[in-house]
Amino acid sequence: SNSEEAATKLKDIIAASSQFSDSSDSGRNLIFSYIDAAAITRQDATVEATKSKRASAFKAWKSFLHSIDFTRSLYLDGFDTFQKNIIMSAFAHAVRIGAFSSRRNEHLVEGTVNTTVSYVAQ
Repeated sequence: SNSEEAATKLKDIIAASSQFSDSSDSGRNLIFSYIDAAAITRQDATVEATKSKRASAFKAWKSFLHSIDFTRSLYLDGFDTFQKNIIMSAFAHAVRIGAFSSRRNEHLVEGTVNTTVSYVAQ
């Protein structure tokens, strides 16, 4: 992963750096273990954040379908591609205006709308 590659690169820089030339092996090993742990923590946090965003997106999708009294199919079975695109556009608009947000008076930015729709469309 990018995080692991960055950690490896940073460890190489530290190992070659004159800034750490006075450090003992145990001191360098300790900083290396902290760098590795930080990389793992960042990766785990990213995975958890993604899971949370996916769950929120799907919750918004189910709320949207419920709000339009459509409970027959979560996956729009029976609709053609054009019809699905129109429904997803309506969903995107509902997300944009904050219909499923706790801060309903704020319009959401394009990135949030795009991410939410993308998670549902996958």
